[in-house]
Amino acid sequence: MVDGQTMLGLTALITCTGIALQSLELAWNRRHLRDGCLFGWAQASATPAGLTAIQRSLHGYPGCLILLRLRAALAILCVLFSYRYPATWPLLAALVILQLYYNRRFSLTRENANAMYLYCLVACTVGALPGASARLVTVALVFLGFQVLLAYAMSGRTKLGSRPWRSGDYLTWVCQNRAAQLFPAPGNIAGRHRGMVLIATWGVILLELLFPLSVFLPAPFFWAFIAGGVMFHTAVSLTMGAHAFWWAFVGTYPALTFIHATLRAKGWVLG
Repeated sequence: MVDGQTMLGLTALITCTGIALQSLELAWNRRHLRDGCLFGWAQASATPAGLTAIQRSLHGYPGCLILLRLRAALAILCVLFSYRYPATWPLLAALVILQLYYNRRFSLTRENANAMYLYCLVACTVGALPGASARLVTVALVFLGFQVLLAYAMSGRTKLGSRPWRSGDYLTWVCQNRAAQLFPAPGNIAGRHRGMVLIATWGVILLELLFPLSVFLPAPFFWAFIAGGVMFHTAVSLTMGAHAFWWAFVGTYPALTFIHATLRAKGWVLG
């Protein structure tokens, strides 16, 4: 039987590593955080309504830079400390608050990876509560697993309903534009081999649509889905620069491993 606390520990390690890298990367390019720049609040269209003076100071520069550095520091401490170390729980709880801030502050510039970061942190915080029972740990892992399987299913459904995705046009565009600066070869291949583009496109769509079934499949098929997910997010990171998705979604795979092992122990896995 897979130990739930161990799985949450792996989730915390992967998630906090990604959060630390994300925060440090943005803080390093702090010139973009200044008022009037890409991530600044000087532009009226980027300013959330209803902010108090305190909220504006935290959303503006240098307040956001200070909170980014704090977010990175807390994430690094969570990576260095053992998940079961008593001091880890308040660090994770503080990260949940900072992630809520981050998701609001940068909601116009990042995608759903940040929502998955939040789900991972909430699950890890609940599991790290002093005296957390095995049942509570199970609830945290099931919650996290449900969120990622739902995200995959909805993403696959969206792609299935998109003509540019179904035809392979979107993947061709990514290879010839977003990825071409670093990796020109995929763009050249996409332009010459339409069949390969369609196979890759439908591979992604089917992977996401069928991912929720993976926890009910025999171990070889389950691990094939996990490997496919890792390769998919690696490709997205390399071609589109969306590095947060790798850490946020791969960080949920320990929860899926726990769910699959639990279902197998109950005899609910096929085969």
